[in-house]
Amino acid sequence: MDKNSSAPNQEIEIDLVRLLFACLGKWWVFLICGVLATAVAIVYSMLFLTPMYQSSISLYVNNRMDRASSDYVSTSDMSASRSLVTTCITISRSDRVLSAVSRAMDNQFSSSYLKSVVSAKQQGQTELFTVTVTTVNPERSAMIANTIADVFPGVLSEIVEGSSAKVIDYAKVPTHRSSPDNTKNALIGLLIGIVLAGVIVFIDFLTDVRVMDEEDLAAVCGYPVLGQIPDFSQISGKHGSKNSGYGYGYGYGYGPEETRAIEENAHASFKTDHSSQ
Repeated sequence: MDKNSSAPNQEIEIDLVRLLFACLGKWWVFLICGVLATAVAIVYSMLFLTPMYQSSISLYVNNRMDRASSDYVSTSDMSASRSLVTTCITISRSDRVLSAVSRAMDNQFSSSYLKSVVSAKQQGQTELFTVTVTTVNPERSAMIANTIADVFPGVLSEIVEGSSAKVIDYAKVPTHRSSPDNTKNALIGLLIGIVLAGVIVFIDFLTDVRVMDEEDLAAVCGYPVLGQIPDFSQISGKHGSKNSGYGYGYGYGYGPEETRAIEENAHASFKTDHSSQ
């Protein structure tokens, strides 16, 4: 991060390359946050979310009562049937239909409850549409859906004259729950954990005011950098010495004993030169 802390503007420039390396250097933050968030999502999905079960019926909409006895079906008839499907979807969730369904089930469920568990959608661009019931009980879902299949055709013929609906598929008792999806929730938790870790690393990156290199030093002081002090530890490591340090050869391929002998000879030579003077 290039920190331009000059008094006039106080701007901060973010170096994306350095930010990327900062994220890579804090990989353990992403790992911990990802694992914790995934674990929390799985536990929440398994223990706190109520399992739901779906059961569906399929119906065919006909805009002519006598189409079954007709050998000819025009394109306009098919187009009218497809347009009628939208109307049938709305009617299937109307109070009139759901009240009739409630009465057919001896008023076990109110029409408002039925409206909250019933949904409908068209199957592509066809004359078919699907009514789906989602409840906490698989038998209840199938029972409500099949009751709608029995009641809806009669109510539709009363509302829309000259039209009819036929049941293609009746509902079956579902054997598997439709929600929650533990795998999907775990992936969502993992994504949330990664995003949270990214926010933590980004904030740490922005609040790090340490001087990392000569660019930061020049930005803070406002003066050009004239020189650098080399890292002697890296130089000593390049010479392959097991023992590293500073002195007359210590760290440059010589051990402690050899280095001490070199230092003593250097001091003796220095004293001899000065005594002769």
